[in-house]
Amino acid sequence: MPADYLIRPIEPRDDADIAAVIRHVMPEFGADGPGFAIHDAEVDAMSSAYARPRAAYFVVEKDGRAIGGAGIAPLDGGDDETCELRKMYFLPEARGIGAASKVMRACLDAARRAGFSRCYLETLTGMDAAQAVYFRHGFTRIDAPMGGTGHFSCDRFFLRSLNDGDLIVAPKPPSLVFGIDDPGKEDVLPLIEQLHGYLSDLYRHPLPQAIGVENLRRSDTTFMTARVDGQPLACGAGVDHGDYVELKYMYVVPACRGMGLGKQMLEALERQVRAGGGTKVRLETGTAQTESIELYERSGYHRCPPFGDHHAKPSSIFMEKPL
Repeated sequence: MPADYLIRPIEPRDDADIAAVIRHVMPEFGADGPGFAIHDAEVDAMSSAYARPRAAYFVVEKDGRAIGGAGIAPLDGGDDETCELRKMYFLPEARGIGAASKVMRACLDAARRAGFSRCYLETLTGMDAAQAVYFRHGFTRIDAPMGGTGHFSCDRFFLRSLNDGDLIVAPKPPSLVFGIDDPGKEDVLPLIEQLHGYLSDLYRHPLPQAIGVENLRRSDTTFMTARVDGQPLACGAGVDHGDYVELKYMYVVPACRGMGLGKQMLEALERQVRAGGGTKVRLETGTAQTESIELYERSGYHRCPPFGDHHAKPSSIFMEKPL
């Protein structure tokens, strides 16, 4: 099925759209303070900023407007062999559709044509989906920043060699690992926080205090994550009630939705229940979570009465599935 979006070089008519993308996405990840690229002078005139020699910027166009993009340019304060991957941001509607990989390949191809032999980038802890894309496209972590970008608030740095053949060839498939995990790990905590924020926003009220790391570490609870190239991008838990296991806290980061990761996370939880001798799973979801309801129904779940400590309420739906 052909994509309903276009990857192309930036044009002056895209400047307002791309500036809006940058100013929408960066605060989403807490990257709007001093030392972040949101304050760069080029943000309001991206087409002219990347019209200079050895620079290029590509946008994702959908329905007549730019909804994301990324570019390359010589690394400020770096050598002639090193470029920087810059301002790679996508609105939610541009995520999970393959656009990021296509833009990345366009940027790396442009970098090779411009004569660079290395590509550097800097990012921020918590931008896990973006870092999964970087790993998938051959970038490796380095310990310290390069050049002098002025982005002193970035705390993760990556480098990639460009002397590796034709970049039009699709990258190797990412490593996807499901397993029992510690919800208190440094790289898992942001995922838990995102889950809490998502549910609070969805139902417009704070979550109960009982939902937290210690709750997920209880002896009757098995917490699992899906790690893509080492980055935790989805999670879920099973709480053992004896004659059934309740599935809870299912979450996939927004950038990875629509790619089947939620279904695979659900299947991994079910496998874990079977491995422990469980024969039935139950769950509570909300009427506002329409995509989740569809996933559960496609996976063989059926409506059931409230169970355990749950009570019937208009916003809740209860489901179960024999294993």
